[in-house]
Amino acid sequence: MKYLKVYWFGICVSTVMILFFALFLIVAFAPHIDDQNRGFIPCSHEMAEKIINCQKIKMLCVANVVIKGNICYTKVIYKGLADFIKGEQPTPWSNYFFTPEISSAQLTENSPEMEELLFAEPHLIDGFNGIKDKNIELMKNISQETTEPEVHSGSEEIPPLSADFDEIDEKNRQILMDIYNKQKDEKDD
Repeated sequence: MKYLKVYWFGICVSTVMILFFALFLIVAFAPHIDDQNRGFIPCSHEMAEKIINCQKIKMLCVANVVIKGNICYTKVIYKGLADFIKGEQPTPWSNYFFTPEISSAQLTENSPEMEELLFAEPHLIDGFNGIKDKNIELMKNISQETTEPEVHSGSEEIPPLSADFDEIDEKNRQILMDIYNKQKDEKDD
């Protein structure tokens, strides 16, 4: 009992620091891109928007936004625990640790997910531009091939040589998503 009387303040501060560090780790390892905006994603987006909008006394404004963001993160964890106790989900962390759903159609050149990907992996910009250049070159080659007359026997069916730019862009998006997922898996390992 004497130990608690002497070191109560250090115990309280250490407990608070450990809880904040645990919260930080939980949020850091949770998915931040998802089609359904589950888990900590709404809190993170709201916090980012508020930090961008801080105009006066930036340090106090940012500190206030970070504190409110941590409160939002804590509410998500609490909701997961409450839903688990009610039997609405199989584990307490099911609402913030999940397999994210990312549709490749959502990943357009100007989408926030693409900007985040290119910011995290800047070397992909050169690869993306190279793919675009090769697509343009391919389209030119295809258009030249279609203008040249071809001799065919009438019995075989000739497939059309025109390519759709959206279809090619979709393939490029899928290639980029595969690269991103592969690198993300390598980082996780």
